[in-house]
Amino acid sequence: MATFDERTHQIFSLLDITPATKAASGRYLRSAIFKPGIRYWAGHAHRKDLFGVQFFGEGYDDAAGYRQALANAGFATRTPQPSQLTFCREIDFLPDGGPDMTAIKAAKTALDKIVR
Repeated sequence: MATFDERTHQIFSLLDITPATKAASGRYLRSAIFKPGIRYWAGHAHRKDLFGVQFFGEGYDDAAGYRQALANAGFATRTPQPSQLTFCREIDFLPDGGPDMTAIKAAKTALDKIVR
């Protein structure tokens, strides 16, 4: 099975998202900023891929305007750092351990309808 770092890079590559930064642990990958203070975010926890959007800096206060729409679309709040607000979907690994790209692509489509 791929490492956490390889897995998040694989997800971004398949979604055609350019990675920008990652957590020191390699468990979380962040995209380039696509709106001021907003970027895609991917990670993993307990045999689940996590994919969503992160608000930080000038975008942090904007998160309140998206909160309900994101919750209605199945994105839960996850706060890895107090200065960043992250909303993500948990997506089970496939039986072979690979990422469920159909579900991850659906999550990206839902996000794009809300925050793009």
